[in-house]
This record gives sequence, C-alpha cells and structure tokens, in this order.
Amino acid sequence: MASNGLRCFRSLWGSPTALKLASDSTAGSTGSYAQHLLAHIRRQGFDGIEASLGDLKALGGTDVVLPLLAENKLELIVGVYSGWVDYEPQNLSQQFEGVEAHVKRFREQLETVSSFSQRPVHINAHSGSDHWVNRGSS
Repeated sequence: MASNGLRCFRSLWGSPTALKLASDSTAGSTGSYAQHLLAHIRRQGFDGIEASLGDLKALGGTDVVLPLLAENKLELIVGVYSGWVDYEPQNLSQQFEGVEAHVKRFREQLETVSSFSQRPVHINAHSGSDHWVNRGSS
C-alpha cells in the first residue's frame, strides 16, 4: 500500500491456472471467489494485481473484476500474449504459428484491453517468438 514510489502488484501467474480458477468454487461462503481473492490480496498489502485476460475471464470477466478492483482500491496490470497464451499446455502450439497469427492475436487482445471501462496502469506484453518459420525458403 505504497503512497508514493514503489507499488507492489500480486501476479496471478503462479497462482492456480485460469482453468483451475474457473473450476474452483466457494461453496458455503458468501461472495464470489473473485471477491475473496481480491480482498485477500488487498489485506496482504498489495496495490494491485497482474492478470491475463484469461485470469480476468476465469474470475468472472471484466464486468465483475473491474468493479471489485475499484472496491478494494487495487490497480491492474494486464498481460497479453501473441502466442502460447497464459503458458497453458493447450495453447502451446500457438508459439509455432506464423507472424500473421501472432499479430492478429496480439491486436485482438490489445483491442479488448482498450475497451475496459477502467484503464490498466500497465500492459505486460508477451509478444513475438524466439523463432519464425521462413515459409519463402526451401
């Protein structure tokens, strides 16, 4: 909860995966998993979260998460990926796609972020690939 200078963000990367977040429930408790998680993160002293679009969707979508961030006085850094989204195993093949697919996916995710009702303080872009297939050579 820094007032000036360093702000501390809790990355949801390394937490349960987006798929696990979506499948976990808070049966027997009042409020959603997102409410509990974000309130807990704030109590821990963080100024915000870093989350991918998949994480935000798993927590209920931006219509749920953005108001909860505001309620808990938390800021957002959003992660976008041109390939191998969220480093989830089912997305692994994306890293081997060509430039056009990476650019298209990257553009779509940036357009999604730009439509948010509350602006993130930063976009953490995981773009490109360590290699590209040159389809023009034999």
